[in-house]
Amino acid sequence: MLGEAVAAIRGDMSQVGASQRWKISRGTLQNKLKGRINRPPGHPTVFQPEEEQLLTKTLRQFYITILRKKGRVMRQFKDNTPEHDFMEHFTTRNNLSFRLASNIKRARAAVGPNDIRKFFNNIEGVLRHTDPQLVFNYDENNVQDDPGAKKDHCSKRNQTSGKGSATF
Repeated sequence: MLGEAVAAIRGDMSQVGASQRWKISRGTLQNKLKGRINRPPGHPTVFQPEEEQLLTKTLRQFYITILRKKGRVMRQFKDNTPEHDFMEHFTTRNNLSFRLASNIKRARAAVGPNDIRKFFNNIEGVLRHTDPQLVFNYDENNVQDDPGAKKDHCSKRNQTSGKGSATF
């Protein structure tokens, strides 16, 4: 939009007219015209370019692994590997975005195999006498053992990550 507005001003449209048409402040247009804006619009990216490339490569490998396991050959993909356009359209079509994950506290991350065994030994007696219809599986998507902010691939409908999100 900013590029279109600048092109129109360089054509024959006034700055005020472009500002009103594209709903961009006149000051922003003036700064762009005078070369004061030399970065892309919007919030700076969270990941470094190398990190984004690694993430994209990892997601592509994930898709390739699924296709191999199912024995599917997609003629649309060169070497059965999804291209950037596919990945972009897939995330848009499935309403996916990147959000900060809700991480657990260090004390919870410190739970080890013995703690888990103890839990299952304790709950075994309780579940033995419980009606199976009263047992629910609560799936904590994106529970991590590494405290700190991480990115999660999840549905845009969720306000926070971890509630029905697709975690890769």
